[in-house]
Amino acid sequence: MILPLSFKTDSSVNPALYLCKLAQLHGYQDVRIMLKAYRLRLPQGQQNHLIGYSSIVKALTGQDIDYAAPAEFQYDSTRYFKSLVSNHLKVCPDCLECGSSPIEHNLVTSATCRVHSLKLLAECPQCNHELTFDRQLLTGSCSYCGHCLPRVSQNEPEYQKMLYDLRSDKRLDAIHDLALAAGYILRPYDCIPAQIKNEEISDWIGLFSKAFKLLTDKETLLNWGSEVFKQKQTRVKGLGVQASLAGIVFLDEHTMLDWPELKNARDYFSNTLTFKDGIFSGEKLLSEMPEETFVSKRGRHLKALNEEDIKSYFNYRITLEGLSMVSGIDLEVLEALYKNNTFKTIGAANNYSQNFVDLRDVSRIVTEVSEEVETFTHVLPDSMNLLIEKLMLVNLSMSQFWHFAFSHSNLVRIGEGSEKIIDRAYIDKPALMKFCFKTFTADTNGKLRKSVVMDIFGLSEFDLRELAKHDLLHPMPWNQRHTYYRIKHLINMENKLFCLGRYCELRGLDFQTTASQLESVGIHPVLGRSIFECRYQVLHFLKFNQWIEPKKRYLPPSNFTFLKGRDPRKALLLN
Repeated sequence: MILPLSFKTDSSVNPALYLCKLAQLHGYQDVRIMLKAYRLRLPQGQQNHLIGYSSIVKALTGQDIDYAAPAEFQYDSTRYFKSLVSNHLKVCPDCLECGSSPIEHNLVTSATCRVHSLKLLAECPQCNHELTFDRQLLTGSCSYCGHCLPRVSQNEPEYQKMLYDLRSDKRLDAIHDLALAAGYILRPYDCIPAQIKNEEISDWIGLFSKAFKLLTDKETLLNWGSEVFKQKQTRVKGLGVQASLAGIVFLDEHTMLDWPELKNARDYFSNTLTFKDGIFSGEKLLSEMPEETFVSKRGRHLKALNEEDIKSYFNYRITLEGLSMVSGIDLEVLEALYKNNTFKTIGAANNYSQNFVDLRDVSRIVTEVSEEVETFTHVLPDSMNLLIEKLMLVNLSMSQFWHFAFSHSNLVRIGEGSEKIIDRAYIDKPALMKFCFKTFTADTNGKLRKSVVMDIFGLSEFDLRELAKHDLLHPMPWNQRHTYYRIKHLINMENKLFCLGRYCELRGLDFQTTASQLESVGIHPVLGRSIFECRYQVLHFLKFNQWIEPKKRYLPPSNFTFLKGRDPRKALLLN
């Protein structure tokens, strides 16, 4: 049913003000009374707050008005504060006198009327009651005590001025960054701030002012980082300094705009802070919102925890994505470890990267496997990519590599230190290479690309041609894009002859130097540059520096014409 009287409005006018004028026009004391008479009610919730007003106005007046916040402020499920439209009224006294109240005043980021440079009022300064649109407010007075709303001159907060000075696309990014920084104002000790209910926040203007300062002020950032580091260093010592400062790392990685002071603070802490035994953390100095104000309710995994453990749990929970940032290990590797229950699971998400782990639990695992590494080889950051390539050649993944590191393996160990885990990886190179070779040779029916065979066996093109001529090793039929060799054929070849190239590769020896030593005493390859006839003879000389007669001799075929009959394509190798 449509109201008998109405007047036109548009989407720039606050719909609550428009409804209040309609109620006054029809003699209703209050908007709610009018809506109740027409079996309607004010919109509830954050997501569809303004959309709800559109349906009410259409039902009462027939006007199809699309009420929506400015594009940059609309509901966004990926932002820390999903909704930035306040459920509470904020008014400018001069705007009310002019009979208007822009929608942008009801954004939680709005503190000052940009037209009149007056403070926006959300409650009466006399009785502290929240303002609501009714007949009394239309005259510029409080609905409860009748006090005339004061006109308080106020300069725009720095963050509000910045938002309106930016282009629309940059403004959207700035809002995202401010919201995330505000999360750390509310939960400063969290690695990833727990989400707080909007209705639990009373001072939005002060919150965003502090958030802007956290992004731009060096002293504020240093004070925050130092306090968090003191509180967390003993709990996450095994993961290094970055883990103690996971909040700063996460904020820096997830901000859309470039905030120089934030990056400088992160670099400063990473380069100067070190762990010192015996530092006492003391009481928390920063205040944080309690878990009762969180948006999400307690999960099943928290039911076994007492109140004190629950309070600290939220300070140390981190996603696999965040763990990747502070550890340096690739996210895909951590996801594989998570699936294999290397870490204790906490909840479940649709995306593995968003699953939570307890930073203290991961630190405990790392501390337990941190052992003496004097006899191990340090995998320097520059050589990590080379190691990855070597592992891929033998069908070993990086997730298996780090599984060795987290499982007290004698192949890979994690050293102690303040650096990221990835910078503290040590390997027993001979043992790891032997394990790798044993792993891929177990699949005798498998195949290896020619480039892989040449790499892990230390064979050259000349060696492969010579082996083919002697009918010891042939590629698979040429019906594929690449040339492949059967693993079982490589094993058979090694059972008959000795491959010096693979021996040097497994033990980290220089092939040219080793081959020169053998040639100096008359031990020469029988095929190519790397294939010798007697394993026992070569190894005896390398271990004891003594020449002995070979225990077995290699007798090459008298001619190679039979190759043409078996496979004409192999005849090309004889040319």
